[in-house]
Amino acid sequence: MSAETIDIDLGKCDTSDIHTSSRVGLHGA
Repeated sequence: MSAETIDIDLGKCDTSDIHTSSRVGLHGA
């Protein structure tokens, strides 16, 4: 996955999604 995809996931703020949560952690958000 590209950084662009991660940004989109962060925009959705789907904290319920484990994958998204891990991406947020990697992003340091």
